[in-house]
Amino acid sequence: MFKKIIAVSLLLLAAAAVFGQTPEKTVRDVYAVHLADLKKEGEDRIVNGQSRQYLDRFFDKTLADLIWKDMTTVREGVGVIDFDIFFATQDEVRLTNFRVWPAKITGDRAEVRVTYNNWKIKSKIVYLLARQTDRSWKISDIKYDEYSLMKYFRDDEMQK
Repeated sequence: MFKKIIAVSLLLLAAAAVFGQTPEKTVRDVYAVHLADLKKEGEDRIVNGQSRQYLDRFFDKTLADLIWKDMTTVREGVGVIDFDIFFATQDEVRLTNFRVWPAKITGDRAEVRVTYNNWKIKSKIVYLLARQTDRSWKISDIKYDEYSLMKYFRDDEMQK
């Protein structure tokens, strides 16, 4: 009986972790990992071409697969991702006034706006998220001022 109680308790805790997740939490968690990497001046644990652990945790399968392919394909020149996808820059990040805004949720889709100043320049990125079959939220695209990450990948495919 005790083993059954423990098993049910663990299942409930796991379910609560997924059901308690919000689109904003997914985005905050991405930045928690990325900012910790920047602070340590270490390698990016999310977009690195060495492990899919964080890609699969934060991104939907389509976008995770595209990022992984871009990071692991040998080619002349640079790939699609030649910039920090979380701050839309190739330069060092000098961050102030960072804010993750409440999500706008429509059914199984959500938008989360992130604003910040980088080198005193105001910036905005919009994350598009999709609710997965396990009820978690994962990033399906990142919108910058004039492009989105998915558009960069589509344009790259058209040039081949």
